[in-house]
Amino acid sequence: MKIAELFFHPVTFFKSLGDEGFTPSLITFLIIYTIQQVLAILVNLPQLLESPLGNLVWLSTSLAFLLFILIGLVIPFIAAAIIHVGVFVMNGQNGYLATYRVVTYSLVIGTIYSIVSTLGSALLYYSFPESTVISGTTLPILIFSGLIGLVSLIHALYAELHGMMMHQELTLGKASVAVILIPLALFLFILFIVGITVGGVAALLHLGSL
Repeated sequence: MKIAELFFHPVTFFKSLGDEGFTPSLITFLIIYTIQQVLAILVNLPQLLESPLGNLVWLSTSLAFLLFILIGLVIPFIAAAIIHVGVFVMNGQNGYLATYRVVTYSLVIGTIYSIVSTLGSALLYYSFPESTVISGTTLPILIFSGLIGLVSLIHALYAELHGMMMHQELTLGKASVAVILIPLALFLFILFIVGITVGGVAALLHLGSL
């Protein structure tokens, strides 16, 4: 299966990946992403059934599910656009579509780990109901989720770097800069601008109140 090859042999997968359009990778991502969202609802079903708010809880859950699906539709395009800035700076040899394919399939890997995390956390929650609680989450769940998140990051990043090397004809160093350093720099720059803006507005409001 294509998803199994992507997950267990990402380098081989990207080597054999042709010049497909936007749809195949998006459909693959949405299938896995929807499964993850459905499982997240199912593992919380006991709490939802016991809620005194009744229909209000189901309505809010349904609306949240639809919202997350809509978010899932745009995540690959936004993520690919951010990464493609780095690819462009590093002189990638192909267009946005090539970046999009690599990014979207790499997101599939991360979403598979989210499924593992959701199921594992549910199992731990019901296995250790009396465990130490931190902010409403049991300690074993925090440890498990953290480990899965770390493995997910490494795995998806490994796949994405090799995908960019093949589909954008970049060296490992240039792919690393395009995928990691430039998006990180953009994030920090935006965070800096937002911080200055919020600080400026707060200062103006303070002066206005004097």
